[in-house]
Amino acid sequence: MKLADILKHVLRKPSREGAHSQRLILSRPLSCGHWNGAFFMHFVRPFFFLLIFFAATRALAQQNAVSDTLSAPAEARLYTLPEFVVSATRWKANVNTLPSSVTVITADELSTGKDGTLATALEGVPGLFLKSYGGPGSVATTSIRGMGAEHTLVLVDGQRYNNVRDGQVDFGIMPLQNVERVEVLRGGFSSMYGTDALGGIINIVTQRPGSVYRIRGEILTGSYGMHGGQLTAELPIGRIGLLLSARREAARGDYEFRFQDGRSSSILRRQNADYVLNQLQLFADAVPFAGSTIRWSTSYSWSDRGSPGAVLSESSFNLARLRDAGLQSQASLDWNATPRLAIRFSSLFNSQHRVYKDPLIPGEPADRESDFGDRSIILTPIVRYALNNWTSLNVGAEYAHSAISSNQVKSADRSQYSLFVSTDHTIDLSRDFLYQLNVFPSVRFDRLTGLAGDVSPKLGINIGIWRLLAVRLKSSIGKSFRAPSFNDLYWKGSGNPLLKPERSVGFDAGLAVSIPMYGRLDLEGSYFDINTSERIVWTPDANGLWSPKNLQRVLSAGVELIAAWRLLNENVLLRASYTNADSKKTGSAATDDQTLNKQLPYLPHETAALSLSVRLSPVTVDVRHEYTGFRYATETNDTRYLLQPYQKTDVSLSAVLSRRPLAATVRVGVSNLFNSDYQIFPNFPMPMRMFNLRLLVDY
Repeated sequence: MKLADILKHVLRKPSREGAHSQRLILSRPLSCGHWNGAFFMHFVRPFFFLLIFFAATRALAQQNAVSDTLSAPAEARLYTLPEFVVSATRWKANVNTLPSSVTVITADELSTGKDGTLATALEGVPGLFLKSYGGPGSVATTSIRGMGAEHTLVLVDGQRYNNVRDGQVDFGIMPLQNVERVEVLRGGFSSMYGTDALGGIINIVTQRPGSVYRIRGEILTGSYGMHGGQLTAELPIGRIGLLLSARREAARGDYEFRFQDGRSSSILRRQNADYVLNQLQLFADAVPFAGSTIRWSTSYSWSDRGSPGAVLSESSFNLARLRDAGLQSQASLDWNATPRLAIRFSSLFNSQHRVYKDPLIPGEPADRESDFGDRSIILTPIVRYALNNWTSLNVGAEYAHSAISSNQVKSADRSQYSLFVSTDHTIDLSRDFLYQLNVFPSVRFDRLTGLAGDVSPKLGINIGIWRLLAVRLKSSIGKSFRAPSFNDLYWKGSGNPLLKPERSVGFDAGLAVSIPMYGRLDLEGSYFDINTSERIVWTPDANGLWSPKNLQRVLSAGVELIAAWRLLNENVLLRASYTNADSKKTGSAATDDQTLNKQLPYLPHETAALSLSVRLSPVTVDVRHEYTGFRYATETNDTRYLLQPYQKTDVSLSAVLSRRPLAATVRVGVSNLFNSDYQIFPNFPMPMRMFNLRLLVDY
């Protein structure tokens, strides 16, 4: 099946990834049971048990030696520098005290990616599976905790980025231009953000203008015609800071891959996989009066890329193209009116346009092109008031209006009215055991045009248990929902305007430990489950017409294990993670449904990652190894048709060539170092070994 056929299939009956099956006959079928735990048994579990045993032994041996430390003031007993995120509570919050698991990808880590897009930066994040249809520039979405791509809420500086067409985000065309960090929050967050946040949140935090004149440039070159560059200028003018930036990246994309048809094996080149990505950005910060900040940003991006399709034979080809353009403009006013009172008003305008054209589709010319344009405007006032030193109250409202125009979807618009309230309580106890209590209750009401109102409550708790090892117990439970997309409701000839929102109840519980051991060792383990009802599924009727219905119940449950060991003043960082998850269809309207209690297609039971970063000034070396377990290619979980497990290793090396007055850094990256032959979706080959070289100059 060509990607052209898949996209046509999705456009005519937009279903969730994995809602339909495709048979893949493998030359070496994998024998497996309910789940394949080999990697966990032989690598990850011993690794974690060894670290825990070593850490516990060392901590107990040092307990007497640190007795004087325990009697010291609290500030002197901090073994970790607090890391802050803004997406969990809409305000700056300490990661250590939050009730849910969080991963923060820093600017240094983002810079080690094999290209300049967000897709590669998200590889290896615990609990997140990147679903890519090919190499750089190809369509890429995410699954967090076994949920669909439409169940991940994507924010840019805290503002919604998901399109209203299908509720998804294509990370393959999101450049990492001027990104300061990326926050990945696992779990449901409808109590704070409303629709779509069932599996988790990805918040992209951009850099802000500095207070000195600065010019930065980057030149990129790599395998298969990859080339590009970026130019950024920071211009402080009085109380106003400006940042202007432009980026372009392109490649032929004709990467090599191994093709096997069960009888022979050959090395082929990908066809029609070229791409061009462009982005312009303008940021402005101003201080109009004491205690206030105005922030404004506008980003315009556009891309043109081939849509190469599935490879079913050595002569497979197509001429389909995807063209995307997007404009996002947002502004916010932050005002610290008093030491206790903070006020924020933010606004967003988001417009996205996509054109898919396949000249090989039979029929009328209109059948060969699909055109989508969607627009959203969002207004959000929030007030935060500190009732006392340990309790803060947050009250906010949100108004959103969205519209779509398309030759495939009926023109429609939708308004949303929301109110939300949250509080956070921090109680410090002067004890070494049970030393801190953090409670985060929140609730949100959403009313969308044509849909019943949804109330989304959530309660989170984080308990500091043992101060010596910074042991924390964290847990949360809450309700979330996803409103039907415009495709679901208004697809011409088959949309269902009577659809109900998808609803879920999410629970997670975990334990985190921070241990001083030749540096700092952070360990975290979490259990989660997300029970979703009224899941929207596109199904055919007796005449073969596909339409969406609220039919499915799905349970996603699993465990996440995360370790980070910082050594030698954090010049050496060793990280490991392991996720084991089931995403099963637990309910259906059909009594003879053969897919009941079966794993959803294309989602792995097991993923793991191991990375090492070594900084020996002026050189930094980063190595990342990833493991992805088998995936079913059919909804009935037929073990004859599987996507095989695969492992992939990426390496990057950076060296500072000069520091003053012109700072220059060169970075060399190698992706898929050992030429792994793998597929994330059936018949969509991924690239073999690829190189890239970047030169960065800062003046």
